Amino acid sequence: MTESFIVYVVGLFVVVAALICFSILTNPKQYVSFKILSGLGIFILGFISYGLFYIFTRFLL
Repeated sequence: MTESFIVYVVGLFVVVAALICFSILTNPKQYVSFKILSGLGIFILGFISYGLFYIFTRFLL
């Protein structure tokens, strides 16, 4: 794994955790499982975007 990938993953963890904490503080009556699943969805989309960016920079440039 490259250093940029590790930095990206750590940043993604921080952003998703911050979004979940912020949504818990702003709307505590909403289901926590929904918030965790939303966070996982954001995390998966982040991995997909990194993969597409990697493919674009590796093979098309």
